[in-house]
Amino acid sequence: MSAQVARSVRLTTLLRGFGLCAQEFAATQPKAVIAAVRTEYHRLAKEQHPDHVPEVQKAEATKRFIQLQGNFEEVVKLLEAGVRPAG
Repeated sequence: MSAQVARSVRLTTLLRGFGLCAQEFAATQPKAVIAAVRTEYHRLAKEQHPDHVPEVQKAEATKRFIQLQGNFEEVVKLLEAGVRPAG
């Protein structure tokens, strides 16, 4: 598998994690895809934020939140680098 294909597959996987269908965005401008991902990121961040869980769950919620943030940043970098979702 070439590096470009691997990056495309990774982008597709990340988009699925945000509840988005990569096929719907295959022909969409990267800025529009970033906007859709940002919307879903904000929705998920509100749901998963560590401040919104009981104290005993904060450590796990923090890990999930950091992962969510990292995934969002990776999606944006891939799209800005011209990677298109596999479809």
